[in-house]
Amino acid sequence: MKTFTFAAQTPEGVVKNEEVEYVVLPTEEGGYGVLKNHAPVLLCLNSGFIELTQNGIKDRLFIMGGVADVTKDKVTVLADFIAEEDALQDALKEREAYFDAEKERRKEAYHAYKQSGVELNKALRKMGKRPQTLN
Repeated sequence: MKTFTFAAQTPEGVVKNEEVEYVVLPTEEGGYGVLKNHAPVLLCLNSGFIELTQNGIKDRLFIMGGVADVTKDKVTVLADFIAEEDALQDALKEREAYFDAEKERRKEAYHAYKQSGVELNKALRKMGKRPQTLN
């Protein structure tokens, strides 16, 4: 069977780049199958599994939405989150920890922003000027 390039990438880098015979992508209408020499198409992907077949061996990647650019000799998938099926639980835990840390960082940054407004108003009062309102 003829092969083509499958590439999957997140903002952190390339997750997979290999030659495959067949790809099934998760779309709104269901699984969208791609073989070599497929007509060019741009697809919005749903969360779910991408199935890759090479030499009769199937491999699966989990994706949380994204886009796929299909050409006659390459499928390129771009998404915020892509994980190998066997590492999925660890990847989800890592993602949850990242978002928890980011939420805490933003809370601290917002507090620092508000505190800087308080300090600015104190300084303006000392100078005899009218305090400002920060949104």
